[in-house]
Amino acid sequence: MQYSQNEIISSEELALSLDTYMDKVLTGEVEKIAIVHNDAMNSVMLSVTEYERMKKASSLLKDNPALSKLFQEQQSISVNEEVNQQPTLKLLYSGVDIRIDEEEKAIIINPTGERFYNSGCDDLQTIFRDASLSVDANGNLQIQGVQTIYNKHYDSGLNYEELLCKHPEQLIKKRSFLGLFSYYSVDGSMTRDIKSLYFCEYKNYQITQRCEVLSAVVEDAREKKFKS
Repeated sequence: MQYSQNEIISSEELALSLDTYMDKVLTGEVEKIAIVHNDAMNSVMLSVTEYERMKKASSLLKDNPALSKLFQEQQSISVNEEVNQQPTLKLLYSGVDIRIDEEEKAIIINPTGERFYNSGCDDLQTIFRDASLSVDANGNLQIQGVQTIYNKHYDSGLNYEELLCKHPEQLIKKRSFLGLFSYYSVDGSMTRDIKSLYFCEYKNYQITQRCEVLSAVVEDAREKKFKS
C-alpha cells in the first residue's frame, strides 16, 4: 500500500493535533493516516466507513477462493511495482547533530551535544539533534532528528476561546482595566522538542563535518580590557 507525504505523521504530532487529523480522515481529505512510532510505521487511522468496507471485502474474499486468489495475485504485482518505484535510502551520517542553511546550500555536522553557536531562537528549526542524514536513489537528501521549535506569543483580547486557538493555555492570563472591564493578555514563549523528518530543498550542498572538538579557549573581552 502506498502513502502520500501528507498521509504519514509521527505519533508525537498526532498526539498534539488529534482532532485535526481525525477531521481529515472523516471528511475524506485523506483516505488514511499512517502513524510512525519509534522510527517505524506501525498503525493506520481509518474512518469507520472505510474500516467496515474493508471488513466486508475481506469476508467476501474469504467466502470465494477463486476471487481471493485473483486478489492475492494482483496484490503481489502491486507490491512488486511499489518496491521497484520506492527510492532506496543510503545512510550518510547518523548519531550526529546537523544544521542546514538552505539559503547558502550548506550543511554542518557536529558531534552529538556540541552546540552550534551564533544561532538565535528563530534559527532553532534549522538544527536537528541526534540526527541522521540520508540520500535516496534520485539524489534527494533528508534529515531525521529532534528539532526544537520556539514560538513567541504576544496578544490580547476579550474572547478567551479565540486566544486559545492561537496560544498555549498556560500563557493566557485574565486582566482587569481599572476595574472597569476584564480582558485576556498573552505574553511569553513556547519551546517544544519534536522528532522530525525534513526533506532538503536541493540536491547539492556544501557539507562540513566537525569530527571532534580538540580544544576551546574562551576570553572575556571585558576582563581583558580591565586588566590592561
